[in-house]
Amino acid sequence: MKRILIIISAIMIFSSTCFAADENIISTNFEWYLKNTEQIESVLKNGSEFEAVPVVNTLCEIWKYRDGAIGSEVAPSIALAFIHRPHLTFAWFQREPVQFDAWIEGLPYALLTDYTGKRSQELFNLKMELLKALEKYLNEKNGDTRKARELLAKLEATEIRSIK
Repeated sequence: MKRILIIISAIMIFSSTCFAADENIISTNFEWYLKNTEQIESVLKNGSEFEAVPVVNTLCEIWKYRDGAIGSEVAPSIALAFIHRPHLTFAWFQREPVQFDAWIEGLPYALLTDYTGKRSQELFNLKMELLKALEKYLNEKNGDTRKARELLAKLEATEIRSIK
């Protein structure tokens, strides 16, 4: 039941972003993310396609309208979307190439920097899981894989940084 409510909320929030990306929608999306991070990650890992579509779309919309630390907050969930829902996530970024470029550029800072000094191993594990998923995606995917190859190359070239 809780999962269905999250899906309905995501659909409503995403539908709203199609009309206007004002500050209220942006903050609503981010608040939804903060309140539902565990459920969002569960949907990405185990949910149906029906459940995953609005979640991936809303996560990517949060990325698109990020400012300051929001990018770093949502980056781990977007990484999970690339791991568990690569076709949906790449489809969104295919439609938003400027945002994909920003994701690639921001990867060392938004995803692969441990700002607390306590998450380096967790980030390393996430990076390894993402690398493995991208390699699998590339082996299975026919068609345009340029974005996946670009993301894979950036990940391979980026080390986990720790700021204590």
